[in-house]
Amino acid sequence: MGLGKKAVFADQLALCHNEKGWFPTIQDALEGLGLDQAAWKDGSQHSIGELVTHLTYWNERHLNRFRGEAVDEHHGNESTFETAAAITSETQWRESVERLYEVLTDWKKQLLECEEAKLEEAIPGDPDSSWWELLSCLTSHNAYHLGQMILIRKQQGLWPKNINS
Repeated sequence: MGLGKKAVFADQLALCHNEKGWFPTIQDALEGLGLDQAAWKDGSQHSIGELVTHLTYWNERHLNRFRGEAVDEHHGNESTFETAAAITSETQWRESVERLYEVLTDWKKQLLECEEAKLEEAIPGDPDSSWWELLSCLTSHNAYHLGQMILIRKQQGLWPKNINS
């Protein structure tokens, strides 16, 4: 018998976060990156710091919904990137990175502990979507922005040669 959906999505979250697979992880992309490097932008693209706050926002928001917790009103996607401007010290930057790691770890844990049937349930407030559909989009979204982080590091000349990508 094959893996259930919850195991597949837990694996996808872990592959983007910190488990080695076919592509580098978010942890690889953020390793050794300082605040100035994280804030660097080339034109109108988002910075790595903005991508971190954006990913944290969406992963945490959906995790809280999955747990049945209330979430604040959403104020537009662009606001999820703008919160990076409040990160002004190396300590705040490291805390921001650690927050993303915690959320991704918590997601994996929640998935592995939930009943398989939960992923078939409709999302409260969105009866046309199930949890597995949301997780499919969320894990793809994480991989998409991970690729952007790697590209930005390469543009900066900061991608380690010992990591395949």
